[in-house]
Amino acid sequence: MSPAENAEREFLSGKVLEAMDRLSANEQKVLSGIYLFDKSASDLAADIHVTPSHVYRLQKKAVRRVRGMLSRLMAEIK
Repeated sequence: MSPAENAEREFLSGKVLEAMDRLSANEQKVLSGIYLFDKSASDLAADIHVTPSHVYRLQKKAVRRVRGMLSRLMAEIK
């Protein structure tokens, strides 16, 4: 990976983390559980005391919010 590609990757990783910080605690737990720790919806539901269907709703909402924040960032950069 070139230095420029590495710098871009680090920049984007930082922006994803900033976007994650703006999510609710449960949204953060759901996204990190699913995407980083490979947890099932049932396991996450038990951890945060909600139903598995609510976990899926939280996931969908959180992904939509992160995408929105990142797309606004990309629009500002261009």
